[in-house]
Amino acid sequence: PRLRLDVAVQEPVLHANETLHATVSARYLFGAPVQQGHIDWELSRSGPAALPSRWSDLIAGPASASVRYQVLAEETVDLDSDGSIDIEGIVQMTVPRRTRFELSVSAEDASGDNTSSTRSFTVYPGAVEIGMAAGDDWVSLGTPLEARVVAFDPTGEPVLNTPIQVTVTREGWHGWWEWHGGSEDGALQLRRAREEQTVATCQLVSTAELL
Repeated sequence: PRLRLDVAVQEPVLHANETLHATVSARYLFGAPVQQGHIDWELSRSGPAALPSRWSDLIAGPASASVRYQVLAEETVDLDSDGSIDIEGIVQMTVPRRTRFELSVSAEDASGDNTSSTRSFTVYPGAVEIGMAAGDDWVSLGTPLEARVVAFDPTGEPVLNTPIQVTVTREGWHGWWEWHGGSEDGALQLRRAREEQTVATCQLVSTAELL
């Protein structure tokens, strides 16, 4: 292609539900701006992001929830005289876990020549994240439970003296039969609901290593 796209995200770090600000510039390879054309852009949540290598074995965020792909915003914008546009979009999270987002951009001039670019970046659930070492999936009744946790910032550096509350919850399922339909054409249907009960809590203060 004869075109070049430059995508610059203004925020060095983004947290959940903050607003992304980006500038996209379309130019010809010989340097002139693309003045007659348009840009299509799309902001999407693409999946979970990896933890820093130091904490890669830990669980950060709800273990049972998954980060799903979703397009959050998209638009077609005509280019201005200097061949650039400004983009704003909210980086919405559904799960409080490091998440990878993508800003996909394509440009086309009046002759139909086009090019595209994708910028990937990580959005953090907060200024401080809590990581927990994984335990056994099953333990015998009466076995003491151990919670090994640490607080760290987006770069992976430990955040000292951060209060951490550990909560132990017993989960189970309650089932019952419920009648649906009329008195003559109805039927019993099995219904289930999850039950949660807090059985223990403790207060910790973070250090430079797993507690």
